[in-house]
Amino acid sequence: MKERYEDSYEWGSYTCIPEMQKYLEELELTEADLAKVTSLCFDGGNEIFSYLIPDWDGESDEFEFRSV
Repeated sequence: MKERYEDSYEWGSYTCIPEMQKYLEELELTEADLAKVTSLCFDGGNEIFSYLIPDWDGESDEFEFRSV
């Protein structure tokens, strides 16, 4: 999906790729998936953020967490 949507991304727009956002919002994790989690790291440099907004610089609050 990254290659599919990032190739047509309008660089400099600093906007979310709607298809990536929809995919991640609808992604359901099973109990087995969650059992594999040993820690969470909320860092602006994590790769997941570049899937949503490829040119995000990590300095603004688009991805500010309010709850887990």
